[in-house]
Amino acid sequence: MDEGGKIGVFEREIAAWNRDDLGGVIAELDPDHEWDLRRSDIPGEKEVHRGHDAYLGFARRWREALGPTRLEIVEARELPDGRLFTVLKHSGTGTHSGAAVERRTVQLLSFKDDKVTRTEVFGDQREGRAAAGLGR
Repeated sequence: MDEGGKIGVFEREIAAWNRDDLGGVIAELDPDHEWDLRRSDIPGEKEVHRGHDAYLGFARRWREALGPTRLEIVEARELPDGRLFTVLKHSGTGTHSGAAVERRTVQLLSFKDDKVTRTEVFGDQREGRAAAGLGR
């Protein structure tokens, strides 16, 4: 694992997103990365996106709807099973509505070496904590 460990990888991924550098985001993801949105609360996004191209397609749709959202890491900790548990705060403005958007999600990340191989996104924080074995 590179310097900073799993949390460092995640911090680099989030920093790249915040500077609108999608190439920097996918640099932290394994080429076969799975972006699992089945438990997310994102309208129209309830599938597993596999690979960099699928992730980039999702990221572009997200930015078209919400513009360049800002992400803030609220919590990040490594779990006993090796996954990384994170809580993210998303802030942005609806591209069409102009309405301010703020939400929090849980992401569970799995790793192989120094790359993220799977990201599970949970719209319900209690469900995400339960999936991480942290109770409801």
